[in-house]
Amino acid sequence: MTRKANRATGTVYKKTYTKPLPPDAEAFTRKGERFARWKDAKGKSLKQIQEEAAVDS
Repeated sequence: MTRKANRATGTVYKKTYTKPLPPDAEAFTRKGERFARWKDAKGKSLKQIQEEAAVDS
């Protein structure tokens, strides 16, 4: 048995997660896909594709 077999290793990939859309997000459709657009705390415009689960909530 080697010592490496028992050692826990880290990962170089960051886990992905979803966050709820802000209440001031504006929903729109472009080329048949649904998007949401809003401004962050610094005033930067952000947009993302809306997933079905997020749209239903």
